[in-house]
Amino acid sequence: MNQELEALKAENAQLKELTTHLKGLLTLKGLLNISASHMPLRWELTYSEATIMSALLTGRVITRAYMKELLYWDREEPENADKALDVFLHNIRRKVGRDGIQLINEYGIGYHLDPCGKQIVMRYM
Repeated sequence: MNQELEALKAENAQLKELTTHLKGLLTLKGLLNISASHMPLRWELTYSEATIMSALLTGRVITRAYMKELLYWDREEPENADKALDVFLHNIRRKVGRDGIQLINEYGIGYHLDPCGKQIVMRYM
């Protein structure tokens, strides 16, 4: 009986995680209908960078935890996930910064695009 209960708890946790990820994807699609594959080619974003940028285009402040959830929803988060996220954010800043788009860090809260950033992005879409 205990083994069955533990198995159900584990399955429930996995389903909750998947549900959270799918809600995030549906929100991104519903608000902007922009996916990672629709980013301007001139930026040369990797798939992971474009996934983060898609989340930022919602206009909300995006937490690091949410970014990692978007990136690693289908596999175990690697030990260097925080460092990888730092690299992705650095690359996004460098690549989109050429077009005057700034990525703002709200210390202890998360990241968002500067107020004009979304308008600039939409010109390239």
